[in-house]
Amino acid sequence: MKWKEITVGQVTIHFIKTEKFRTVYTLITLSEELTEETLTKRIVLADMLGFATEKYPNRRSVMLAREDLYSASLLCNTRRNGKYHEICISLTALSDKYTEEGNLENTFAFLNEVLFHPLIQEESFNEEILDQVKELNKKDIIGLKEDKNSYSTYRLLQEMAPNSKLSVSPSGTLENLEAIDGKNLATYYQNVMKNDNVDVYIVGDIDEEKVTHLVETYLPFKTKRAAYYDAFTEPLEEREEARVIREKDDINQAKLVIGCNIEDMSSFDLNFSLTLYTLILGGTPDSKFFKNIREKYSLCYYITASSLKLNHAMLFKAGIDSKNFDETLEHIRHEMKEMELGHFTDTDIESAKQTYLTMLKSITDSQKSMAYSVLLMKSLDLGTIEERRENILKVTKEQIMEVAKKIKINTIYLLEEASHEESGV
Repeated sequence: MKWKEITVGQVTIHFIKTEKFRTVYTLITLSEELTEETLTKRIVLADMLGFATEKYPNRRSVMLAREDLYSASLLCNTRRNGKYHEICISLTALSDKYTEEGNLENTFAFLNEVLFHPLIQEESFNEEILDQVKELNKKDIIGLKEDKNSYSTYRLLQEMAPNSKLSVSPSGTLENLEAIDGKNLATYYQNVMKNDNVDVYIVGDIDEEKVTHLVETYLPFKTKRAAYYDAFTEPLEEREEARVIREKDDINQAKLVIGCNIEDMSSFDLNFSLTLYTLILGGTPDSKFFKNIREKYSLCYYITASSLKLNHAMLFKAGIDSKNFDETLEHIRHEMKEMELGHFTDTDIESAKQTYLTMLKSITDSQKSMAYSVLLMKSLDLGTIEERRENILKVTKEQIMEVAKKIKINTIYLLEEASHEESGV
């Protein structure tokens, strides 16, 4: 995977050259600092951009325009990236090598229509279309409570880091959704186009000079922001003693989510030593959590470990019977201590390294994965795929042990069966 970056005005273009695909994948990210006040608007705005434009005023005409581009695939959504929230517009279209000359330029012209000419009339988005989009988002917001895995994670983050970016509802709020109308959304759209950070990722068998010209011509952003930004949030507040929150719901399987602080460490340890720690502890079917807590002691239906590096947080998630809460927690603490003491083998380390290398290899199987790999590289200072491969092999057992000492349980959240009698912790 060959990667190169240039800046055109205030826009950063990332060229990811590969001859593996017949298509060219273009991803445009509009990034702004995440706030509870704007998140719902940004989600709705992304949906509106993909729904209709001045030239294509309804969903059917947008679909027909994509078909004219040899069934190009358009996706408009949002994602979080540390302290930032990103509106992501992507388009996958056949390379000019497999169509008549000019298809790539036509795809950029289509992206120009989506981004710079949404269906705004008399300084307002179309209210009828907006109502449809808001109804879909309302279902997502309400649906969070029904998805017990997502809801329990959200509640953990609310309790662990109140009033922080981590605690903002992933789908937005009904109150903020109801406040959106065509006029204030159009005003916010103008704000996004003037102030958001803009990055353009192009993946495929591309000519850099030609693509640069297309970006200058069809994506003439006038953003005021600099292209580079630091995506890390503020470190989490430390606790002398972990906080325990237990809530009841009408469920058959209790959801245990444990939030941990990741204390300050070097970029190398954060990106590589911590990754191996996570894989060995709870990131694979060969992990200590899985082999011991799930298989040996049969205390849970599933158990995983994952990290939110940009947010200085690590999460352990398990599906359990509430009666096993205390014992499960005891074993999780025990396995964490085992990692600190170095009670894991060279085979565990090599297996984790091979898992990481396999994941690295799979990145080049997808143009989308390649684009987001570069995005993460920028956010976390990860280095190229080749540099990541070299660095993961350098990690020692001692480095993993040192990282283990910097993972501290902050908050423990249990969403348990309504019929269960609470026991002491």
